[in-house]
Amino acid sequence: MEKLSSVFEKSKKLPPTSGVYLFKGNRDAVIYIGKAANLRKRVSSYFSKKDLGARYGILRNMIKDIDYIVTNSEMEALVLESNLIKEYQPRYNVQLKDDKKYPYLEITNEEFPRILITRSPAQHGVYGPYTDVKSLRRVVKMIREVFCLRSCNYDLRKRKPSRPCLDYDLKRCSGPCAGHINKEDYNKMVRQVRLFLEGRNKILRIEVEREMKKASFHQEYEHAGELRDRLTAIESVLKVEEIYHTMKKLKALLNLPALPYRVEGIDISHISGAEATGVITVFENGIPKPGEYRRFRIKFCGTRDDCAMIGEIVERRYRRLLKKEIIKPDLILVDGGKGQVGSAVKKLKELGLPNIPVAGIAKRFEHIYIPRSKTPVAIGPAQKGPVLNFLKSIRDEAHRFAQKYHHLLRTKRVFQ
Repeated sequence: MEKLSSVFEKSKKLPPTSGVYLFKGNRDAVIYIGKAANLRKRVSSYFSKKDLGARYGILRNMIKDIDYIVTNSEMEALVLESNLIKEYQPRYNVQLKDDKKYPYLEITNEEFPRILITRSPAQHGVYGPYTDVKSLRRVVKMIREVFCLRSCNYDLRKRKPSRPCLDYDLKRCSGPCAGHINKEDYNKMVRQVRLFLEGRNKILRIEVEREMKKASFHQEYEHAGELRDRLTAIESVLKVEEIYHTMKKLKALLNLPALPYRVEGIDISHISGAEATGVITVFENGIPKPGEYRRFRIKFCGTRDDCAMIGEIVERRYRRLLKKEIIKPDLILVDGGKGQVGSAVKKLKELGLPNIPVAGIAKRFEHIYIPRSKTPVAIGPAQKGPVLNFLKSIRDEAHRFAQKYHHLLRTKRVFQ
């Protein structure tokens, strides 16, 4: 019960945004994956509700830890959930496949196919099951708007309406009923929807880009604009998936207790100790949050002692965490090597915050350092590109922000 209580406390600290959550059991195995419009509300409900039913009651008792990934929309969350279920095949998700009460998405077998929600899935063209039919309806609406599949139930082989419906005028349908699109072009869109639902977004992006360039070349600018909007939606989903997998690799590389959803970067800037400044930058889900950046004028009276300056920033910043004035980061990334990492870890221990992970990235050789290790972390080929680029982007943003503040202080001193 003690472990379950700690997981419940963790669930209450999740962000109140849309995303995907991963429940983990023994040996860090993923046992269930779900999506939510509000991660905090949804995940904490597993622990706050007394009667979850037999199946979910058993699941709750199996949960040892939680990972999560934030998305920009419910559509992104739905697609990411589906892709992760395919990847991990979690025990409790797999059991849902035999339960017909859960909704599925079906692409119909028609001359001009539709996308429907069904509880009686056919043998082909089916995706799911999904656990939230209300969210699924909103996602189907978004897919129709992005890919312009028809929603009417006309049998177009027998009869056609005299004119297209309102969906065509609102650009939510490509108008096959009135001959505004031929079967070949319509099926291209159907194929793109399949790629989208299957998570094959890299292939999908290439196809849409090719089609957009072709439309632009033939001066079909309105169609090219529609394809551009479709490409934006695809790239948004693709970016979320790439960030998730990068964070998963980073978690494994640094042996972190949780996915590094919130990373705070620390850098300092000075010339021989003069006008010494320090900064904190904040990244959430791989995205910078400039509104949460913070600047510090270094009070330390020594010169050129970068480690001591790092320690001062850590002390001043995370003292506020003890007062619950800021959010606890999943990782602190300092600009530097063993000395800077050691200084940050020492200050965190003095503050009574020894459990916040710290890493450093040195500029010269882009080496990554972690506490209690005399040598840089060994980075494999699969991690070198995305993980190193992710850490470098955080380090470089902190460096840019520190340099900007340092230059501002120097300029003020010159004109005083």
